[in-house]
Amino acid sequence: MQIPMIHKGYYLLCRTITDAYISPKLMGISTLIEDINDEIEELTLQNFHFDINKTSIFKKGALLIIKEPYLQYESEDKKNVIIRVDSPSDVVFVDETEHDSLRNANALCWYKKLSISFEEAKNIANDLFKKCDYEKALIYYNRALELEPNSAVIYLNRALVLIGLGRYYEAYEEAKKAESNGGDEEKTLFRLGKAAYGMRNWKLSLEHFSKLLTFYPKNAAAIKELDKIKTRLNEAQFGKYDLRKLYDEAYKNNIGYFDVADYVGPVEVADIPNKGKGLVVTRDVPRGTLLLVSKAFNLTYDQDRNNSHLIPYNMLTKEMDTGVEAVNILETVQALKRNPQRTRELYDLYAGDCNRDEEIPEGVVDVGRIENICTFNAFMPGNMFENTSMGIFAAGLWVLPSYINHSCLAGLWVLPSYINHSCLGNASRVFYGDIMMVYAVNDLKTGDEIMWNYVDLNCPYKKRVERLQRYRFTCNCQLCELDRTDPHYEEREELLQKIPQLKTKIAENPKKTLPNVISLVNQVKQTFKHRNKLQVRLLQVTGLLAGVYQMTDHLEKSLQVQEETLKILDEDGIKYQYYSPFLLMQMGKCYEIMCNFDMARICVINAFERIKIRTGIDYDLFKRIYPDVCNIID
Repeated sequence: MQIPMIHKGYYLLCRTITDAYISPKLMGISTLIEDINDEIEELTLQNFHFDINKTSIFKKGALLIIKEPYLQYESEDKKNVIIRVDSPSDVVFVDETEHDSLRNANALCWYKKLSISFEEAKNIANDLFKKCDYEKALIYYNRALELEPNSAVIYLNRALVLIGLGRYYEAYEEAKKAESNGGDEEKTLFRLGKAAYGMRNWKLSLEHFSKLLTFYPKNAAAIKELDKIKTRLNEAQFGKYDLRKLYDEAYKNNIGYFDVADYVGPVEVADIPNKGKGLVVTRDVPRGTLLLVSKAFNLTYDQDRNNSHLIPYNMLTKEMDTGVEAVNILETVQALKRNPQRTRELYDLYAGDCNRDEEIPEGVVDVGRIENICTFNAFMPGNMFENTSMGIFAAGLWVLPSYINHSCLAGLWVLPSYINHSCLGNASRVFYGDIMMVYAVNDLKTGDEIMWNYVDLNCPYKKRVERLQRYRFTCNCQLCELDRTDPHYEEREELLQKIPQLKTKIAENPKKTLPNVISLVNQVKQTFKHRNKLQVRLLQVTGLLAGVYQMTDHLEKSLQVQEETLKILDEDGIKYQYYSPFLLMQMGKCYEIMCNFDMARICVINAFERIKIRTGIDYDLFKRIYPDVCNIID
């Protein structure tokens, strides 16, 4: 082997001679290996498991085939040499009892003849399965299969193990082999149905469970599965979801991952001039229409990041990712490794300089490409929006388990990744755990592009530009054009820098600080003297003033300011953005305090109508989410 070199077209058969150990310096798992000539090198594996503390699969004596090994220097001083593996698909485990594999690799010196019987191997595997040690169970089922290659029982058991590992496409193939070898019909059909369900092929799953119940109508588990499938088909075909159930399970029962079908409504991926791919509507749709529902290809919560050794360096941006971003990339790699049949679905997404049309051999996990895809497409509200309550609402309505920090998560949703940016978007997103729902917030005509904001439209213009550089484009929406050419932009932003200091003074003495807040509002208004459109940044100070008026018992003046703010928000492009419903609810509370119950009801009903358009919720769910304001009208 030569250094430094990726040995294209070659493989290395090797054996570990130490248990694997964590290598924080190299950001992965390391072990020492030897080849059949007793040459020893250090092997470092990245992206193999998101929790690099789990090194048990690389115990001393494990046999590995490394595809196209990459020999490189460990550091710039060129003192040490390592073999580096970045992709899990470049490592193949070989059982020491696999005679043919070792013979073909000229490594029969490492071959060990099976010393156990078929029944013993099967029983060991069964015991391991009961302990949920699926990886080891699979090894012993494989050994049993070597002794009886046509055993339908082993094929069925392997299918069950693979379902447990989330490797659904492989599980389906194993169940088909059991079927062709005369396996138990009831078990075979059940496992075919379960594997197809895991593949999210609802019609195929329905076919298997329907056939099973035709011959075995008393199979209670199959009846339960059939009911689930019918629910999934109803969701997939008609976009019918039980939002109240989703809300209760996410928020009250602390469920973060859901068993829900995707729904593709009146939308399709299309070529967009000067943008690449985008999502457009295929018919006229009114605002409030559910456009699509997508289950995350992968979603990582900060609570999942139990790995303090991870060093999250992004090779594309040349910056340190947050821990949750890095884990999301690794988990996406693992998800693709489990089901490589989904590579095309993922690799069609924008990946920077990577060619979308490049043919990727089946089963190959291109880690560099996945890192690019996650960098450009993963949804990370902590990076995209301000870490405030309004910033979180900018990201969308999040209904998550109560222990989840909204700003510390990262997820990849495939179809929504085609939606391009506009600060003045025409669509909204709602999240129930790992489920994203997309609604039209404007009336759309056939062929209109669906867009939403990647950054909070209330961010300063220069900060919006800076954040969008991550995605390698400049926004040319009406708001950005106005901000870009506004001669008073710098003056306005300098004035707004006074807000943090004012907030401190307000907390100490709101009455004394009130004149200063009024003065600041008037100064900011002056910067908009020659601009009567999209005065979004004015919200920063009008909201502050309304709050101080409330704190000092000037409710009528507070409502006047809030009415003025609502007029700004009622402009085309932002009327159904996230601010206005919450402003209306706040106004409703003010009117209630003033005993003007008619106006209070009008405000809350108006708030509900706007939230309904953005989220699809009915009034019953609105009451569950916002019980305090609903008391006003009930």
